[in-house]
Amino acid sequence: MEPHLPELRALGADVWAIALTPPRRAAAYLERYPLPLSVAVDPEHKLYDALGLGRTTWWSILSPPSIGRYLAAILRGTWPRKPVKGEDLLQLGGEVVVDAAGVIRWLYRSRTATDRPRVSAVLKAVAQAAATSPTGSNS
Repeated sequence: MEPHLPELRALGADVWAIALTPPRRAAAYLERYPLPLSVAVDPEHKLYDALGLGRTTWWSILSPPSIGRYLAAILRGTWPRKPVKGEDLLQLGGEVVVDAAGVIRWLYRSRTATDRPRVSAVLKAVAQAAATSPTGSNS
């Protein structure tokens, strides 16, 4: 989503990433790899659980599409980091559009380790949330 941050911000979006790691670990990561967006931590998976974001299987993580994605990242110079003890490598992610009033307007739950929504779907959801939000902005 990072290449599309200008488009999302032009629509009034405040983009966040949620890290499933303790605050100290997230801070160390962000110090080494700064992100152009806000980051919150959810080490107990409370938000992920509330949103119904599931878990995957080892087979999904080790599937050809997943390995291809990791290889592509390595070719771009980004090596997968070593997992931290206790980290849930099987936790799936998602994309959520929340309007300015705090109402979830759109939710995409990843089905596999490499499953992501189309950028066009996220942009459309953000635009629709902005149009229906009382203040015209969303997260």
